[in-house]
Amino acid sequence: MLINALNNFDFNNFIKSDEVPQDNGNVSSIFDYENSNANGEIDVDFSQGNIGDCALLSTVYSLSLSEEGFNAIKDAITINVNSSGEVESYDIHFKGTDETYNITQKELEKAKEYHGNYETERVYSRGDDDMTVIELAIEKCFEKSKDKELRDLVDNYTNLNKDDKLNGVNPAAVTYLFTGEKSETVIKNDGTLKKTFIPCTTYNVKDAKGEDVTFKEGNEYTARGMTQDKSLIYIKNPDGSNNDIILPTEVFLSDVYIPNIDEADKKSLELLNNFENDNDNSMMVFATMGMEKVKDADGNTIQLFGPHAYCVSKVADGIVTLVNPHDTSKDINIPIDNLLSLEMFNLYNLDFDKEEINQ
Repeated sequence: MLINALNNFDFNNFIKSDEVPQDNGNVSSIFDYENSNANGEIDVDFSQGNIGDCALLSTVYSLSLSEEGFNAIKDAITINVNSSGEVESYDIHFKGTDETYNITQKELEKAKEYHGNYETERVYSRGDDDMTVIELAIEKCFEKSKDKELRDLVDNYTNLNKDDKLNGVNPAAVTYLFTGEKSETVIKNDGTLKKTFIPCTTYNVKDAKGEDVTFKEGNEYTARGMTQDKSLIYIKNPDGSNNDIILPTEVFLSDVYIPNIDEADKKSLELLNNFENDNDNSMMVFATMGMEKVKDADGNTIQLFGPHAYCVSKVADGIVTLVNPHDTSKDINIPIDNLLSLEMFNLYNLDFDKEEINQ
């Protein structure tokens, strides 16, 4: 019986730590990169440090590969020089919040310092200085911004970032900062009930009073709790009101949650195919939720980290090219069918040709 699936339903306030892309960089490779001077563009290979911000790095890198995303990043960065032509600081203006954060050259240089203790030192990305500047600016923004939309994307995503705002980053928060748009999310899981879910298609159902309720594709919904007898489930209304959506639990499972699991592969395939036809106008990040082995385009079995976020740099001829923020100089080529065969993953997509995202 479907109700039995609720026995392990966890109504905590955040996405669990093991469900958030957060894998750190590889100490053996990060220092192979020499830092480049910032020029307002993401145009040099880089490697993630020991901060759990793989989703941030992959989202920014993916944005930089599209024309509109590249321009959004370039427009955001202003390099300030003194009368002698020396760089003094960087102003990062975020379109989504209409805020500007200043990173001094001294702050950048300090972020690039390393004294030999990878376990205790805070190590930002290495390679493209623009990426490090962006990390520092987003860190300040996540800590200081009072923008309501951003606060919801940051503070209600995971408790991982309670003490470290870069530890577990919501890709939608990054796209919102640079473009004013939230990336669309598709979540595929192994059937385990999660507190937070995002419909892959729109559902129309009857609530506990028999009234029509619409669960919109791409919107995030949060289950607050159930009645003691588990007959009703309370879901936070994404319209910002305090009026919960109250559904019979059987309706939630049979008509909303379980169909969403079935739709995940279908929706992911649709987004990947759209990306293949319009690589230049989309941003896409693929996040594994567990350590999984998969066969690449050459038939070799490779290990994907998890939870970890990869940039989708290209989709062509049925092959998805992933780029690991641990080392952006290397491509990982995997057939679409093999990638979609993974039991658990998140796919984050922003289509610049689409007028409304998550509306």
